[in-house]
Amino acid sequence: KDLLKISSFYGIDSDEYIQDEGKLKPLTQEEQSLLFRTLNRLGNIEMTLACLIALTTGARIQTVCTLRLKHFERQHPEKEKYLSIKVGLGTDVDTKNDTVYFLRMPNWVYQKIQIYIKSERYKKRFQNQKHIFKAETSQYIFLTNRGTPYYVSKYDEYIGIYTKTIPNGNTIRQFLSVTLYRELEGKLKFRFHDLRATFAMNLLDSKIYMVEKGEMTLYELLSIIKERMPHKSLLTTERYLNFRNKQNQKQFIQNEFEEYLESLIL
Repeated sequence: KDLLKISSFYGIDSDEYIQDEGKLKPLTQEEQSLLFRTLNRLGNIEMTLACLIALTTGARIQTVCTLRLKHFERQHPEKEKYLSIKVGLGTDVDTKNDTVYFLRMPNWVYQKIQIYIKSERYKKRFQNQKHIFKAETSQYIFLTNRGTPYYVSKYDEYIGIYTKTIPNGNTIRQFLSVTLYRELEGKLKFRFHDLRATFAMNLLDSKIYMVEKGEMTLYELLSIIKERMPHKSLLTTERYLNFRNKQNQKQFIQNEFEEYLESLIL
């Protein structure tokens, strides 16, 4: 019997999810690899880039989709691994509760966006734009082939042109739940918001060795993750550490149990 499924069997999902604005399930490394292999096969660069930004910055969907051309005008040397983009109230990039913080984006991801916005694919979408901003650099990075933003900022001066439904990321959600899920043949199902949890878990896993070596305290590591998310309370951040500890503990128990079963027939 698979011990890793026992908690779910009894209806206890706290070991399978992280409570952070709902139940979030981080993707494993294998699932992350499968996701991007599938996205690349589908060839939808907008969806690939949106997922990539979320996975490498922890940004929510409204933040990812309200990034503008002006945020990708800078040129930085390769040696700078990260670039900081100010988001939140007054920046034209939406965040939850208008929280102002700096989105740290890997330089290589930033450069991929720069390449994309210079492509013929983006230029065609730009030409079909529904928003004719006074400054072209205020245009959204992510537009549909009809020129409609994937997500319209709540402070967008053109928000009134949408009489029925204001774009709020449903194009991405539908793509993930229908097109991508069908291509994955049921091997992986997730929500866009799970990429945020995956980012936090990746960050935790990539730096926990520094705590083990004494190069950083656990509090310092959790504080880094808290700032990058950003979380109002460190208690929310600690849930990610608790999740990883429970996963590791369950895997250890599972391995011990399998070794015991094997010993019965030796």
